[in-house]
Amino acid sequence: MIPGYSLHPGDAAMHEEGWRIPFLIAGAVAGSMALGLLCVPQLATISATFRTAVRFAGFAIAYDISTSIFGGTAPMIGSGVISLNDDPLMPAHYMMFACLVGLFALREDPFARSSSRPVNEG
Repeated sequence: MIPGYSLHPGDAAMHEEGWRIPFLIAGAVAGSMALGLLCVPQLATISATFRTAVRFAGFAIAYDISTSIFGGTAPMIGSGVISLNDDPLMPAHYMMFACLVGLFALREDPFARSSSRPVNEG
């Protein structure tokens, strides 16, 4: 019988080298904080974009379609740009370009510039 901890290599590494545990926890906390900084403005913008009656459906459709298009094709695009340029950092460049596009889109977003529209508009 295989011990349970050996099924996950990260867990096995923590058991063998216990000094890494604080660094792993700090990395997980930092990643969670960065994810929170990403998700909170997104949810606030979506809430301000849709009326209360259709907010859940509007958010679900917009999120699911964009996640399936961009999240589903990300591995293919990453592999493609690496093979085209022979540069393993091309996915990082692609991600930075996508962040710049997002910054320009945020600059033009009327809900980001003004908070005068009530959230519970029906």
